[in-house]
Amino acid sequence: MNKHHGQAIIELVMALGVMSVILSFALGKLNESMIAQHGHLNKLRAEIFQPIPQLQWQHKPNDEFSQRVKPVVDALNAVVQFDLPMNNVIQVHAEYSPYKLARLSHGWQAESSVQLTQRPAQLTASYHLKNMGFNAVFDGIGHLPIAKELRNKSLVLGKVDAEITPFELRCLDASCQ
Repeated sequence: MNKHHGQAIIELVMALGVMSVILSFALGKLNESMIAQHGHLNKLRAEIFQPIPQLQWQHKPNDEFSQRVKPVVDALNAVVQFDLPMNNVIQVHAEYSPYKLARLSHGWQAESSVQLTQRPAQLTASYHLKNMGFNAVFDGIGHLPIAKELRNKSLVLGKVDAEITPFELRCLDASCQ
């Protein structure tokens, strides 16, 4: 009877040894695949967050977001010439990676410093009133002590300073744009 108990302990130790070898091998393989997947993900992140368009980018036309936002953007375009591009989802996918990253691009990406400064200003009422010729009215009312802020020099809504924007937006060379 003692022989049977000893044999069971030996079988248990051998089974635990085989299982630990298999488990350590499996964990090693799992770790290698996780490192490879994180490498793919980091590569995709580096590609999709570039400020300049890349060859790997794939445009996805008629995306769900653009379809839902289109009525609102059309109304804004009719009122203030908002000029917000639609259907601007970009995807990046690697061959051996299960990840597919997407982002909206060119939503507010200005092509020149003039666009960079005018787009935010177009969202304010004072921009449109000034275009309609209310500058003189604002300056006239601005002479009152209560309304000094309405003068053209004081009333600046939607202002963007183009000098502190990223280099890619200020660069005039074709390679930057």
